[in-house]
Amino acid sequence: MLLALDTSTRMASVALLDGPRVSERTAEVTTHDDTLLVMIDEVVRAAGARRSDLTAIAVGAGPGSYTGLRIGMATAKGLCFGLGRPLLLVSSLAAVAHAAGGDCVVVLDAGKGQAFFGLFRAGVAASPEVVLPPAGLAAELAARLPGAGFGAGAGAALRLAGDGARLFPEAAALGQLVHGERPHARDVGALAALRLAGGESDPLATAEPRYAAEWQPTVKPSLAR
Repeated sequence: MLLALDTSTRMASVALLDGPRVSERTAEVTTHDDTLLVMIDEVVRAAGARRSDLTAIAVGAGPGSYTGLRIGMATAKGLCFGLGRPLLLVSSLAAVAHAAGGDCVVVLDAGKGQAFFGLFRAGVAASPEVVLPPAGLAAELAARLPGAGFGAGAGAALRLAGDGARLFPEAAALGQLVHGERPHARDVGALAALRLAGGESDPLATAEPRYAAEWQPTVKPSLAR
């Protein structure tokens, strides 16, 4: 049984994966520290299990809310230390890409008028995860996808995922929305299960949330003088 958590947004999400069976709880929260352990106990009990039955713990490692990520990481690491189980970190953007399926551009609301951005091909990150203003999305995509066109016609081939792709008009204009949600623990768990099956895990002592890099716009040499 693999327990998965995602606290990268104000939606707390906890899932228990037992082969093909998935038990999940989600809730909109003000702060994750009041609800996360309760939700964990709920999904474990719903599966007729105990914490000692867990074989691994997975957590959405970001990018996302600074406080939310710290709470999720601390909770996951505490369970791993206490139970002697492996820890697996999963990109919260990758979780959204997994839910969308196929090639897609993931845009998540980063708050304060910013967006988290990542480009995924067949579920694998094809670009660095960055935070940028929505107005910079087209330029970032142009840099990542040379020769691609954008707008209602040319951009229609782009598949967009994430709540930012739904919320920001600048993102919505770039392609077709295929999945407008935030990260879910079930997708964090599905990606972690693939890593676990391949013998992978993350170092428990040094695991930390992954914060997206600050976006730096490209300046043409002729304009940089």
